[in-house]
Amino acid sequence: RAIPALASLLLDPPDGGLRRNALLLNDCGCPATAVLPDLICHLRLFHKDRRALAALGLEIAGVAALPALLGLLGNADADVRAWSTHALAAIGYLDTECQRSVTRNLSDPDRSIRRLSAVALHAAAPVDPQTIGALRQALHDSDSDVRIAAPRTLGLLADDSVAVVGD
Repeated sequence: RAIPALASLLLDPPDGGLRRNALLLNDCGCPATAVLPDLICHLRLFHKDRRALAALGLEIAGVAALPALLGLLGNADADVRAWSTHALAAIGYLDTECQRSVTRNLSDPDRSIRRLSAVALHAAAPVDPQTIGALRQALHDSDSDVRIAAPRTLGLLADDSVAVVGD
């Protein structure tokens, strides 16, 4: 009975203890999948503070949240794309399909999304071989944070791919 109450507090805390409530929910073993639709709704439709909270909840949900997060990577709102990518980076496990979706965002017009995409791929290493070309292009990105994140990701690849960084 406490889990639904905690889940509702996670999304609308009376005292502002967003992080504490999210961690309590996790510690209680709440299956975050039970609140996935609400978390996705908050990530898509609400203010930045709610989006950050929803992203935290989706991180806690882990791999169960991957399909929903992948669906948000192409959202028209850059903030939604950014928080979705941030959650994917925090989850860390990205299968080949997820990596390819994140790789597409390495060419996003928004530099923060390009950086977060490189970070997400770094967290997901080893990287799918098809992403290497996009990461090589990211070495020449106009944003220095992207140029820093791309070689870090490439450096986590197998020994024969590491040479790509020096090319």
